[in-house]
Amino acid sequence: MFVLIYVDNIIITGNDPNSLQKFVNKLPSLFALKDMGDLHNFLGIEVTRNETGVYLTQTRYIEELLQKTEMLNTRPCPTPAVVGNKLIGLDGELMTNPTHYRSIIGALQYLTHTRPDIAFIINKLSQSLKAPTTIH
Repeated sequence: MFVLIYVDNIIITGNDPNSLQKFVNKLPSLFALKDMGDLHNFLGIEVTRNETGVYLTQTRYIEELLQKTEMLNTRPCPTPAVVGNKLIGLDGELMTNPTHYRSIIGALQYLTHTRPDIAFIINKLSQSLKAPTTIH
């Protein structure tokens, strides 16, 4: 059995349905809580189930991020960065609003929970958080 608690949200999961039900039935006698049923969304991560497994996505989160960065109408690309392009911290001019850049990188780091394919480039971009340039 696994119990995940984040602020006022609890996720309980495991392989033994009887043990899970006993645990869930015991909780209201110890804490004020409400059973919300099957998990559908947790901290911006959408959860879907079918006979083949459990799937985690962040579709809504991605759409909101694309809207925030005014990139909603851009076309997708097969790689998250230009192949062979070196991101050297001294190239380009310093950004006029580095806070916006830092916010976007933070949002992209959260996205790597369900999109590990972008983890490498997000790590590279986060190395220039102190003084991002127009190249980044």
